[in-house]
Amino acid sequence: MLTNREDFKQFMDGVNVQMLIDRSIGNSNKGSKRWVNKLISCDAESYIKNVEKLKEQMIFLNKDGVRLYASCNSRDINKAHNYCMHKQIDLIKNNDFVNFYSKINDKFISILMKPENRKTKLFILDIDKKDTREIDQCVIHLLIKVIFKYETVKGWHYICEPFNLNLLEVDEVEIKTDGLLLIDF
Repeated sequence: MLTNREDFKQFMDGVNVQMLIDRSIGNSNKGSKRWVNKLISCDAESYIKNVEKLKEQMIFLNKDGVRLYASCNSRDINKAHNYCMHKQIDLIKNNDFVNFYSKINDKFISILMKPENRKTKLFILDIDKKDTREIDQCVIHLLIKVIFKYETVKGWHYICEPFNLNLLEVDEVEIKTDGLLLIDF
């Protein structure tokens, strides 16, 4: 759990998305149906404000399995805007204005979070065990540059620069090319 703002300050620049996600056992939904709330930041100040708002909501909900995440990679707002404009042009054919605009915030954040709309290209090694000595040796051997690492509910997240995905084949490691930072749980 990231508790100190200095820990994740390097991920606050640019456009980012912060979100509460319900990962409880009772929530069998997948993808965006798990989202409780999501906010967009454009700089470190708005990032911190969003995290504080979502933490308050998380405390208010008082529900196991609700976690606070943020995009690891900053987002390219121009690409997302262009994609959104194309979606709006397509509405003319489908005459589906009410459905689109009644959920505009959700739609735009979904577009913004598409992998093709990421601005940076950091990977997350999602390690589902606490003892990482063997994995650390692989990372060192393969010269994978780890920028930051932190403990999660089941193990560890290593934020690293991109590398050849075929090089690291370890059962306990899931490589996320556009993952989420776990801010609080």
